[in-house]
Amino acid sequence: MSSTIAGGHRKPGLIQALALLLPCTMVVMGSVVLQPDQGLLRAHFANVPNNEYWVPFLLTVPAIFATLFTLPAGYLADVMGRRPPLIIAMLIYTAAGVAPFFLKNLIPIAVSRILVGMCEGVVITITTALIGDYFNGHMRDRLMGWQSATATIAATILIPVSGFLSAAIGWNGPFLIYSITGLWLVGILVFTWEPKPDEHAGEVAGGVSWAGFPWARVAEICAVTLLGSYFFYAVQLELPNALPKFGIVNPAVIGQMAGIASLGMVAGAVSFQFVVKRSLGTLLLGELALIAASFIAMGFAAHPQILIGAAFVNQVGCGMMLPTLLTTSMRFLPFEHRGRGVGFWQGAFALGQFVVGMSFPAIKNMLGGDYAHALLAVGIVACIATLVALVMAIRTHGRIAPAS
Repeated sequence: MSSTIAGGHRKPGLIQALALLLPCTMVVMGSVVLQPDQGLLRAHFANVPNNEYWVPFLLTVPAIFATLFTLPAGYLADVMGRRPPLIIAMLIYTAAGVAPFFLKNLIPIAVSRILVGMCEGVVITITTALIGDYFNGHMRDRLMGWQSATATIAATILIPVSGFLSAAIGWNGPFLIYSITGLWLVGILVFTWEPKPDEHAGEVAGGVSWAGFPWARVAEICAVTLLGSYFFYAVQLELPNALPKFGIVNPAVIGQMAGIASLGMVAGAVSFQFVVKRSLGTLLLGELALIAASFIAMGFAAHPQILIGAAFVNQVGCGMMLPTLLTTSMRFLPFEHRGRGVGFWQGAFALGQFVVGMSFPAIKNMLGGDYAHALLAVGIVACIATLVALVMAIRTHGRIAPAS
């Protein structure tokens, strides 16, 4: 796809793909950068009232505000164009991210963390929309898969780097990591341009009108995305809590084992590149079957190695399912609605983290406080979803969405 600009045509390539993929790391920075730093943060703010609540707040508040700002970000992208709000958000993100290195008081630091979260929502929504603007077909689908892989690889690298900076500098050392996002901003400024609708594909500049917005399809995809996000975060958030059942209580060992499971997300994103041309019905059926089997295996796991292996398989399935849903949404989102449509999708995905955090402990308590029983319960839901996908695949011969 060529994007038309004043004075001629530009054809996006590898450098534009990299410029749009690297900012995806900004989403995981919001939470993982402070994970190894929690002990030092608690010690530094030990004299602050309600310290035990403030430190988790600093860790999680970016995700909350990222969720809240995905749809406003999509609206801004359709009103102002893609690049202006993206550039502003990246500039604020970099400044707010590094700010706690120089700040001493908790309240200004908390405000900076809120700004980081708001900007995360803008960055992930608009960079995703830009990928949809610049590319189409197989290339666009592949890049959607690499979004997940880029974020997961970044988390794997950033956690040990954060630990090193904490040990070398102190509680505020990890905040220096945010300075690297200034380079991502330079990439956006130098290598991207404001896209215009592809007239050859029948796209038009529609402003912010909601007329013709594909509400039914967006709602359908977002509902399935919320389910897939729940499966993903159930393992991401609850696996470390299940390991002590096997006598594994060393935080370092728990972190290593959880990291191994998380690499399944990368494997899934890579695997997606080889099956991306399959129909949506076939992909969802295979992915949900993989996820359902992994939850059942985790529920019956008698050894920690089996639990981690099943969790790895789960993340492979999720690493394929989430880009499958995102690429499907891109196929029916025209230029004039793409920003808002992506905002809805990103909001549904982010909401899954909150829903897991609120519901999984309740499910566990209802089932006698046993994590294995809770994992089995989620596995049963995944089995039901697999059966629904099977019926839909049979009825539609695998074609549940329009071709790209």
